[in-house]
Amino acid sequence: MSTNFYINFIYFVLYSVIGWICEVIFCSIPEKKFINRGFLNGPLCPIYGFGALIVIFFLTPFKDSIFLVFIFGLIFTSILEYFTSYAMEKLFHSKWWDYSNNRFNINGRVCLLNSVLFGIMSVFVMFVLHVKIEDFVNSISYLWIQIIAIVSLVILTVDITVTVQSAVNINEKLQKLRDLSTEIKEKLDEKQLFMEAKIHDRISMLKENFESIEYDKELYTRIERLVKDFNQIAKSYKFFERRLIRAFPDMKSIKFQEQFQSLKNELEKIKNKGTKK
Repeated sequence: MSTNFYINFIYFVLYSVIGWICEVIFCSIPEKKFINRGFLNGPLCPIYGFGALIVIFFLTPFKDSIFLVFIFGLIFTSILEYFTSYAMEKLFHSKWWDYSNNRFNINGRVCLLNSVLFGIMSVFVMFVLHVKIEDFVNSISYLWIQIIAIVSLVILTVDITVTVQSAVNINEKLQKLRDLSTEIKEKLDEKQLFMEAKIHDRISMLKENFESIEYDKELYTRIERLVKDFNQIAKSYKFFERRLIRAFPDMKSIKFQEQFQSLKNELEKIKNKGTKK
């Protein structure tokens, strides 16, 4: 690998870490608690790393004009955010962020406020931050640059693998919940129970009214087992799956939103129990 690759990868990692810090501060202060923001488990937001490299590589010819750096930075980083949102939605069948409630948004993927902030950040990176980061990286020996880059690449690869698997696991879990929901609905429909309610509410009402409903041993044994399976799946969170859902509180599932809401409800119950202890 060339020298430029190692150096640019170091830039990517540094800006990804800086982006993660900004995201954590921006999201944690309103919530008054620490939120490990970002798709990955480690302290990196790769979209900021890619955004910074785009600014550095493509906007250097416009370095004589703060206005042009601002405008082109706003445009390029907004395009990056839009297509990142689109790609993640197609890959994982989930909408990870949604700016639909913000004014001047495009399909909820980008909005004017964030784009303006990205434009300002582009100016800051180009005229202030990158000069200091460039000096810092140049002060490191080439051997250490290679070592840091290779170790970071290995860690990043492992993190991406674990995180993608967690996202896939969430979707597999939601698929199982939907299958169970469909089967429970069919069994409840046989008795015409709670017809107007959503499946999650119907499950709750069924548990509360087991004793008072007309008894049908075989049918209710089957429903009870399905409800038990449903609840076990909803509660069977792994650490990385919980972190992903907490990192994106506005995340929505494109295919399984009702089941995803059940997962979030169970996670909220687990969190509340832990708070009370």
